Amino acid sequence: MYSRVPMGSEAPGKALAARRARRVAALLAVAALACSDGGLGVTGPASGGLVFVREEGGNADLMRARLSDHSVVQITRTPEREERWPYWSSVAELVVFQTRPYGASLMTDLRLWDPTTGEEKALTRTTRRDERWPTWSPTARELAYVFKYARGPSGIALYDTESQRTRVVARAGPREAFRRPAYAPDGRRLVAERRTPTHLTHLWLFEPGHSPRSLTAGPNLVDGKADFAADGASVVFTRRLSQENPADLARLDLATGEVTVFASLPEAHDHSGMLSPVRDELGFVSDRDGSMDVFLVGPPEGVPRNLTRTPDLHEGAPRWSPDGERLAILQWATEASRTDTSPGEIRPDPARSRIAVIDRSGTLLFETPGTMAEISTSRTS
Repeated sequence: MYSRVPMGSEAPGKALAARRARRVAALLAVAALACSDGGLGVTGPASGGLVFVREEGGNADLMRARLSDHSVVQITRTPEREERWPYWSSVAELVVFQTRPYGASLMTDLRLWDPTTGEEKALTRTTRRDERWPTWSPTARELAYVFKYARGPSGIALYDTESQRTRVVARAGPREAFRRPAYAPDGRRLVAERRTPTHLTHLWLFEPGHSPRSLTAGPNLVDGKADFAADGASVVFTRRLSQENPADLARLDLATGEVTVFASLPEAHDHSGMLSPVRDELGFVSDRDGSMDVFLVGPPEGVPRNLTRTPDLHEGAPRWSPDGERLAILQWATEASRTDTSPGEIRPDPARSRIAVIDRSGTLLFETPGTMAEISTSRTS
């Protein structure tokens, strides 16, 4: 289980009842705040806020929370569409998120939301292509995203929020697709997955003045979920030797091209690694202890430490706070899992999931119903 802030010296039965009563009261307070219009101007310390998605009554809307007092408010109310995957930029001071009309299987659009004015707008004017996987530059008011035409090519584009101009930096064939771009710390390079017609995925590097180049290639390789190290010299990613094999964590040295598997066990499914923005630490997900838990490991030779230890819950999607002190994670009951996934992959029912924030020791700081969370800075808290 989590290590928690001490709750007093109550007897076990009374303590359990008290904890349940406190949780019910907290959830009722959250629900009341989410349904109100108040609190949209609250502020908080850096890395003290949260943007996320909550599904209620068949609707998926954006929410935000303040970690200092656990207040939650609703950002969007859009019964005609669903919102997904909000990402905050401390440079642009904007949130980008995906939207899609209910019942539509394609044509996801990206929109920007300004927490200062409360205004939102579409990233582009086209309705002829699917746009997703947005990621913010760490150094500029720019974001990268993936587009895919219904009967045409896939590509990666950059959008400048100041000039409002879009520039295509890569294209793939009609039977291929790019996914999950990620910026280097200097904001000049990108790494992304490129899916082949045979459903393998390899990593590609994009940098100014050079043609895109493949970082990983080989038969049966499924490489993805890449993230740059803080010094930009290496990339950490998830590797499968085939769709049927469990995943491992791997590090690729950009200077030598050498790939090293680390922090993984042969029979465990280790994946979704995210490097700390300030330390040589990696938060990742593993099922080595039975359920899917969030682990923390230092340098590659370090010993992974289980931060959550929740046998009745699965965890996933760890995301660091900008100061590297907290992790936002997704939680769901083991019986609330979807099975329409690849071998070893376990996904939640979004309507039955919740988000939690923990610190580097595993102490639970905040939890609320929701999914797809990102810790933000004061403008969204």
